[in-house]
Amino acid sequence: MEELLVLLIQAVFELVVFIFTAFPIELFMYTWERDEDNRTSLKCFLLFLFGLALGGISVIVFPKSIISQPWLRVTTLLLAPVVAGLASKTLAEYVSRKKDDVWPKRHFWYSFFICLGGVIVRFAYCAR
Repeated sequence: MEELLVLLIQAVFELVVFIFTAFPIELFMYTWERDEDNRTSLKCFLLFLFGLALGGISVIVFPKSIISQPWLRVTTLLLAPVVAGLASKTLAEYVSRKKDDVWPKRHFWYSFFICLGGVIVRFAYCAR
């Protein structure tokens, strides 16, 4: 039961961190999407590198993970990027009702790769 509570706390914490770090990036992405030549894969790669950098900063600031169970760490590694992507896609769908040039599917992948980069670094370098 304790592990599930820790997982819930970690999920809420990561969602809050995602909102405060990725939301400004998400606003920037709306202007970035106006490019006529769509380079989604390049953008995803650059955002993955940015996520790696954010993950590195988070390891410096918070060197210990609150998740001690290995299976919970793997679950976070697998689920966090998907949840971040779905949250971003939901926000993009809301914005796309007002603007025609917003592609929610792309925003899923943008946030997915930012979060994936950060989660990989935290998974690899955070002490339990």
